[in-house]
Amino acid sequence: MWNPNWTERNTTDSHAGSANTCNVATALIFSADTPTSELLIQALRSVAIAAERCDEIGSFTRFAGSRRYEVACIDFGLGIAAAKAIAELRSTASNRTAIVIAITLNSEESNRAFACGAHFVLQQPISRSSVDGVIRAAYGLIIRERRRYFRCPLDVTVAGRRGSEGTWHGRAANVSEGGLCIVAPVRLVPGDLLELGFQLPATTATISTAGEVQWSDIDGHAGLQFMRMTQECRSDLQRWLADRLDGMLKPTLSQLPLAQSDKETFLSKLC
Repeated sequence: MWNPNWTERNTTDSHAGSANTCNVATALIFSADTPTSELLIQALRSVAIAAERCDEIGSFTRFAGSRRYEVACIDFGLGIAAAKAIAELRSTASNRTAIVIAITLNSEESNRAFACGAHFVLQQPISRSSVDGVIRAAYGLIIRERRRYFRCPLDVTVAGRRGSEGTWHGRAANVSEGGLCIVAPVRLVPGDLLELGFQLPATTATISTAGEVQWSDIDGHAGLQFMRMTQECRSDLQRWLADRLDGMLKPTLSQLPLAQSDKETFLSKLC
C-alpha cells in the first residue's frame, strides 16, 4: 500500500481522557404497551443507554432509516408489525447489525422471534429483574456494536492522491472503522477513488488505505468509505478507536448508580 512521508506532529483526540460522560448506546423501543415501554426505558437508562419509543411501524421505519441504534426492543404483541420491524432494521445500512431484544407472550412467540433474528427474548410478564438480566447479558454485544460505528473526531494531516494526479494534503475531521471525513484542497465528487494515508494520534501507526468518496460539499468536505486496507492497518485503527471510545465511556460507567460489584461487571465489558 502507498505510504506517504509524515512531517506533522500528531495531535491528541479531544475526547480521550475527558471527564465528561456520554451515553453508552441508544435504543429504539417498538411497543404500544406503555408499562412495558416505561420499564424498558428505566432499565436501559440505569446503565447509560438512551431510549426512544414508537408504537407504529411507519414511525419505526422512519427512525430506523435515519438514526443509528445499537439495540432495538421489539414487542411481538404488535403481531406481524414486529417481524416487519426486524426486517426493516436489517435492511438499513447503519442498523442491520443492531442487537434485537424481543418481548413475547409465550414460548411459541419466542421461537418466532428468534426465527426472525432476535438475539434475546423477554417473556411476559416481564419484571425489572428479568429486564436487568437480559441487558446484562447483552451489554458486551451492545458495546461491540457501538464500537463498530463509533465516529471519532480526528485532526491530522491526510495525504491523498486521485489516480495519476499529484499528491495533495488535507485534514481529517473524523474517522470510523468504515470510513473517513476529510477537508480536501481539491474538488472531490462521489465515486472518486483515492489513495489515502494518515497517522493515528499518540501512536506510531500509519494508516494507508484506498477509499471511495460517498458525498462531498462545496466547502471541500468529503466522506469516504474505506475500500481496501491491510489487516495490520485495520487492526491498528480498530484498537485506536476502541481505546478512544472506552476512554469516553469509562467515566459514564464509573458513575452509574449501582453497587460497586455491578459497576465493575459493566466496566469489564470494555475489555
